[in-house]
Amino acid sequence: MAEIHIAKQRGMEGFEKIVVIKTILPHLVSNQEFVQMFLDEARIAARLTHPNIVQIYDLGRVANNYFIAMEYVQGENLRQVARACRKNGRLIPVEHTVKIISQACEGLHYAHNKTDPAGQPLNIVHRDISPQNILVSFEGVAKIVDFGIAKAATQYQETRAGVLKGKYSYMSPEQCTGQPIDGRSDIFSMGIVLWELVTGVRLYKRDSELMILKDITEGNVPSPRQVNQRIPAELEAIILKCLEKNPPDRFQTALELHLALEQFLKNQDLTSSTVHISAFMRSLFADKLENLRKIEQAQAAGQRLEEFLFDDIEQSDVYTPGTTPARQTTTPVSAVSGSQPIIPKPTTGVSRMISAPAAPARRVPWIGLFLGLLVLVGAGIVLWKLLPAGDHDQQHTTPPPPAA
Repeated sequence: MAEIHIAKQRGMEGFEKIVVIKTILPHLVSNQEFVQMFLDEARIAARLTHPNIVQIYDLGRVANNYFIAMEYVQGENLRQVARACRKNGRLIPVEHTVKIISQACEGLHYAHNKTDPAGQPLNIVHRDISPQNILVSFEGVAKIVDFGIAKAATQYQETRAGVLKGKYSYMSPEQCTGQPIDGRSDIFSMGIVLWELVTGVRLYKRDSELMILKDITEGNVPSPRQVNQRIPAELEAIILKCLEKNPPDRFQTALELHLALEQFLKNQDLTSSTVHISAFMRSLFADKLENLRKIEQAQAAGQRLEEFLFDDIEQSDVYTPGTTPARQTTTPVSAVSGSQPIIPKPTTGVSRMISAPAAPARRVPWIGLFLGLLVLVGAGIVLWKLLPAGDHDQQHTTPPPPAA
């Protein structure tokens, strides 16, 4: 539903900053409902300033398309971290799994309790907590991303009856049945993520979406220790409490869950921190970090980034607005290293187009982001590995089943 671009903001005296630019897909620009959802995301996320939430820098508009400028995170999402571990025949070490989720809970608690300038609760609920939307940086910090379908008291768009928003496999029972939700819905989703990370298998992977919804609302949650007997009983109890069908039976706040996870680490004499997670991530993704290092060295040497990424660059690849590109090629996504997953939209390749300076846009402070776009790519440049087959789009129109 959106395109992601890696951009460079340039300023005076050689100032440069890599950022992410998120724009609406061209065929959705005229869809007022989606545009409003896009604007709601920017308005909600821009209010949030926390080390465990991806920062929104600005909302702007160029021609008829809006864009969001956001923090660029060097790292991977939790799904990719888990997948990389499985390729090595192991799971993420339990102490790192618990610490990562604990960090994410800090960001979630902050969002849930955010107030407006008058002190009134914003009642923010993420509604799409999933492994894809929890990033882990190479500095060892977990960050929640993508408030695209978040619910808040200040949003302009209301969810239509019969429309479920979120990934089916990570919805809470009340979300599945279209009932009112609060922060405890996100805690249920976080419980699913934690269950899957410590077992190495999907919790709600069924043959159809309706079967998933029925299983979440009516089925029993399997004991994690039935899948992986090495899981400590104390951790299993925490996970199962998150996954209680009845919201009052769960942890009532993300802070409660965070504290329970930290107490578990203490009780089990397990050690994890940003330093430990950083070392783990850098070891797991050593090849990717080496590619990032080469790119940084090339830039420090004055080499244009596009020339480093695309060794067949020609003048005809440089696009000037108002003209037709002489040629447009396709480069495998694997050629672009260091891109951070943001939007769940997989693709097998990316269209390459190098952008030249454009005419001034409506938002002057951030037009440098578009002037400085080095690599303008289609939807999915940073998402090519985000979702495995079987995941669903974030907005579904399947009518929710009746409440049990």
